[in-house]
Amino acid sequence: MRHHPLRSKKRWFILLAMVAFRYRGREITQEDILYICSLVKRHPNDSRRKLSTRLCEAWQWRQANGALRDMVCRGMLLMLERAGQISLPPVSYARHNPLAHRVRPEPVPIDTKTVCATSNRSCSSRCGAPAGSLCSTASCRSITILATSNR
Repeated sequence: MRHHPLRSKKRWFILLAMVAFRYRGREITQEDILYICSLVKRHPNDSRRKLSTRLCEAWQWRQANGALRDMVCRGMLLMLERAGQISLPPVSYARHNPLAHRVRPEPVPIDTKTVCATSNRSCSSRCGAPAGSLCSTASCRSITILATSNR
């Protein structure tokens, strides 16, 4: 079994310093992170959306159709913040979702009483109850649907 010599730790550290992060194909260097930190410090009252727009304009980060890559940039900023590299301003707007905090309706009680299913006559063969009324004996409990009369 042949062992390969270990790489130099110094060389590996230089590689890490050159490319700190990668987001959707874009390499983010330490210089980029320092620029983002300075951008946040220069505009402390801007929202995250406004900061991402400014960053896209500074980097000329655009889609194929010419629009700014604003959502991609916000995702990158959030990734860098979660990694502890930058500090973003707090979220200024939380979307209103009425379904998330709605009051649940009361459950509807289900009537489990057996209803006689004969259409025009009394249920004399089973319990003797008139058609459409509640059956009182155990012999009719297998029928639970109220049948409508034939029209």
